[in-house]
Amino acid sequence: MDNKLKRRTFLTVVIGTLLGTPVAIRVFRGDKQHLETHRFTQELQRMRSLTHVPVQSTDGPSSLKLTLTPPIGQSWNYAIFAPSFLPKEFSHALGDEPDMFLAREGNFSANQTNRGQIVLTGRDTIAILCSPLNMAERPRSEMILLVRDGELRMAEPKGEVIVHHDQQFSHLLSLAGGPQELAVGKKWKSNTGRIKPFEHCPTEYEVAGFAEVVGRQTVNIRFEGSIPNVAQLPGVNLQKPDKDASMTNEHEGNAYFDLETGLLIRQETTMSTTVRSKEIATRNGDSMTVKADSIIQFFPV
Repeated sequence: MDNKLKRRTFLTVVIGTLLGTPVAIRVFRGDKQHLETHRFTQELQRMRSLTHVPVQSTDGPSSLKLTLTPPIGQSWNYAIFAPSFLPKEFSHALGDEPDMFLAREGNFSANQTNRGQIVLTGRDTIAILCSPLNMAERPRSEMILLVRDGELRMAEPKGEVIVHHDQQFSHLLSLAGGPQELAVGKKWKSNTGRIKPFEHCPTEYEVAGFAEVVGRQTVNIRFEGSIPNVAQLPGVNLQKPDKDASMTNEHEGNAYFDLETGLLIRQETTMSTTVRSKEIATRNGDSMTVKADSIIQFFPV
């Protein structure tokens, strides 16, 4: 395998890990179905506009319990926008555009079964992976979550198999592992994080304040974490990395939870991942730093 192909292969591992979805080598080289530049830019602008919503600081209670109580019959739309930025020597992007971004849209609703169980069900309506060279449809994911003992648990209907079961919402939609009583300035540490793989992610949390987001009163939970080597963690990589490869991840962000329902309304995350591998060796060494952002936005219907 020549050096260029090895490098492209390794980059697919890196970006696939950060985005949490398979990435084909062709997104770095183009093909006969070369993507028109304006189409990439239009979709990028659309996702930026969709996920850019006002976050207005407000006053809130002196203390609160964040209880998971999805209202029966309520529906939400969601948008997920996750751009990644490679260093210049690897990049095909122009200006402030990312090298690649994941765009997902969908909806879910809260319903109650005959046995009184609250179930959240939903699915993607759009799932695409875009680069300046290609735009690829991704499998559309589904979610079925049970609300049990104040927590969200993944579930599947009897006799059915969900091929593309979205696992992130069971971790992201509620604040797991936090203290019972929350107040501004409250801090805690947890091995349950806000990015994939969610478990084994040492993370520091703090109640930063309150905000109004899309008409909902929310509590702002600030988080900051680091992962010594995300490349070798089980369940993270979509392709097998080199045994000596490392991906040191630093990330921070804000998660806004609805005071009334306990559900996530918005999460903003910025990540910086330093990747080391012989596959990307250049005159500047054998490491590179990849920047990535992620916005998850929910819109009550």
